[in-house]
Amino acid sequence: MKQDTSKTPRCFGYLVPLKILSIPYTRHTTNDTVQSITTCSPVSGWVKSLQLSFFGHVASTAPGEDHHRNIAAALRPPAACRRPVGRPSTTWMRTVDDDLQSLNFGVHRAWRKARDRDVWHQVVTPQYGNACHCRVRQ
Repeated sequence: MKQDTSKTPRCFGYLVPLKILSIPYTRHTTNDTVQSITTCSPVSGWVKSLQLSFFGHVASTAPGEDHHRNIAAALRPPAACRRPVGRPSTTWMRTVDDDLQSLNFGVHRAWRKARDRDVWHQVVTPQYGNACHCRVRQ
């Protein structure tokens, strides 16, 4: 069961606007209140947008490029693939895969779509938009 995140503070996406607006943390302001004051979307959406944009950039590069071959190899890992001890189990590709689930895409379908830059831009932009343009309501 998922928790209602409108009342619980998000670490970075919540504290930075509070600091900018000079709202003390002791006021116990909710995320919804901060977002209504700033008209900003959460920072997490912006980060997802940047990750997916970078994924599209890598997918659209020439197949001979090292970074293109690395991601292409990660899309078809060996059957008995285990991460070494001490390495995090969550990889960048798994994070991208989780972000793509909200778009109802798998990684392989996104890889094919991302090869066409214009199509990929139309896929990513409407979902996450551009969180950089924030204004404080008067």
